[in-house]
Amino acid sequence: MKSAIASESMRAAPPITVAAATFEGISFADWVYVAVFIYTAAQLGYLLWRWWKEYKATP
Repeated sequence: MKSAIASESMRAAPPITVAAATFEGISFADWVYVAVFIYTAAQLGYLLWRWWKEYKATP
């Protein structure tokens, strides 16, 4: 019985996730854009920080 519930839950998870991602009228695709922007900004920030640290360490 537990395995059947787990199996059905796993099958229902993707559609539920997509339906829940439409929050306040923002579609799932728009949330992906936001996530990509945040990820890109974080990567750029890290790269600039690393370059700055390297620049300050060189005599």
